Amino acid sequence: MPQPGPQEQGRERTTACRTPLILISLTLLVMALSHTFQLMQERRTLQNLIGDQDGAVAESRKIRQQLDSIASGTAKLAAQGNPNARQIVQQLEQRGIRIKISDTATDP
Repeated sequence: MPQPGPQEQGRERTTACRTPLILISLTLLVMALSHTFQLMQERRTLQNLIGDQDGAVAESRKIRQQLDSIASGTAKLAAQGNPNARQIVQQLEQRGIRIKISDTATDP
């Protein structure tokens, strides 16, 4: 059997080196694609969760404005001398809650 020449040995080495490089490259490509797909799914899930919370956030803002309005009205009554309102304001202050008197309730 004749021995391969130097040119044929060079081709075999080049082919032998290319195969692992191709496999490594394909593996890295598949990993990157799978991570990208997973991140896209997680982003879509988070966007859905944020969208689901919009109604609750809007409702809580509405309730907060109503509460601020009631508290402001109570503080105005206390300032006008209403004893029951004054007692409520004092109890709230003892618990560390201060009421701002304003014409309109503000959004936090």
